Amino acid sequence: MKRHTWLVTTLILILLFGLIVWRAKHRIQAILITGADQKKQQGLHIESNGASRTSGAKPVAVTDNDWPWWRGLQHNNHASDLLPPLIWSETENILWKVPIAGRGHSSPCVLGDKIFLTTAVEDEGSQFALCFDVNSGELLWQHRVHQGKLVYQNQKNTQASSTVATDGHHIFCLFAVDDAIWLSCFTLNGSLVWQCEVGPYVSKEGFGASPLIMGDAVIVAADNVSQSWMAAVHRTAGEIIWRTARGTGTSYASPGVMSHAGERLIVMAGLNKIVAIDPQAGTEKWILPGPDMAASTPVEGDGMLFVTSCTQDSGIFGVRLSDPPQIMWTQPIKAEVPSPLYADGLVYLAQDLGIMLCLEAESGVQVWRQRLGSNVTASPVLAGDHILVSLEDGRTVILKTGRSFLRIRENKLDDALYATPALSRGRIFLRGSEHLYAIGEPSSSAEMAPVLSNEGPQ
Repeated sequence: MKRHTWLVTTLILILLFGLIVWRAKHRIQAILITGADQKKQQGLHIESNGASRTSGAKPVAVTDNDWPWWRGLQHNNHASDLLPPLIWSETENILWKVPIAGRGHSSPCVLGDKIFLTTAVEDEGSQFALCFDVNSGELLWQHRVHQGKLVYQNQKNTQASSTVATDGHHIFCLFAVDDAIWLSCFTLNGSLVWQCEVGPYVSKEGFGASPLIMGDAVIVAADNVSQSWMAAVHRTAGEIIWRTARGTGTSYASPGVMSHAGERLIVMAGLNKIVAIDPQAGTEKWILPGPDMAASTPVEGDGMLFVTSCTQDSGIFGVRLSDPPQIMWTQPIKAEVPSPLYADGLVYLAQDLGIMLCLEAESGVQVWRQRLGSNVTASPVLAGDHILVSLEDGRTVILKTGRSFLRIRENKLDDALYATPALSRGRIFLRGSEHLYAIGEPSSSAEMAPVLSNEGPQ
């Protein structure tokens, strides 16, 4: 009996000792990992002196009729007053149609008489910047920006998913290559001015965040599975003004711009937070709980901010931009890639699986919910009181804004549509998987431009 008791006691002591050793081992590993993460974050951080390190850049020279970067100008995917045509097909209201070699989901960037676009020839490891004539579709120039080791991506993403930005003087192209994010500056005629390796990038699903122009800087965000970061690069000198770590996790969002307390701030969602950032210093002005993973850009409207996420558990957020800001409502809705759209007290959301939602901006209460008939990757855009939603199967659905669901019509092209449309000077520019389209009503004094056969990147 004593021997049995001794064996049981010994076994218990051995198990307790093993448990202590196991917990100590994992505690040490956690400390080492935390220390390594902190070291990585410290290595990512570049302190700002509160001002540009070089002389000021030229003032941004774009108009309301241009579409100079992702989400248009600073009007949250709204077109100018010129309403584009609401009817088109492969044989109607196509001003021109030109082929695009390679793959890319970046949207057209429109400045005056030029359209800028990116594409990638993935089997060559090449990434290109392209420029087209806005009136004819003629390929004016192309530049191989990179040829190197492309980052891992899922099959749906591309190696050219980041939309070009322009300040009216230069264009700025953002690519992931050789395990880093690179920002390149070109003249409007295609000459390389500078390139900057902005920071490291470890990919899980690929890269797609677009640059944002604020003041003297181009704002670049790169949430990734190693260490996420945001940076400001001087538009003229190509120098990093500041760079700050955002933490760990996986997210894919682009930075947006918002107004709060009389300031223009950068806004970013993902990594379990919604954060407003001072564009001069890179410091956080305020932070709220937010989505664990985001692939969209927050949108502002009437003193509110609307944020979506890649998971239903995180859901969507309505934030009142009071002082301090407050989360007014959340809804357990997954609206992954398309960014939200705000108009007249209502928020419109396109879900990836092809469902369109309309919510009250103040309360988050659902007004209507309707299926569109195909998956959606592009973000909805607003032209007058019409919403344009491009579907992956080549259709663009046109809806009327308002509290009742009203589908005006559908327009079909013989191409897949993943990129968000650009609206400029009464025209729609649609980037398909294989072609770039200019949609508009031909004037009585000008003939419609022919379909061109531009040679793609060589």
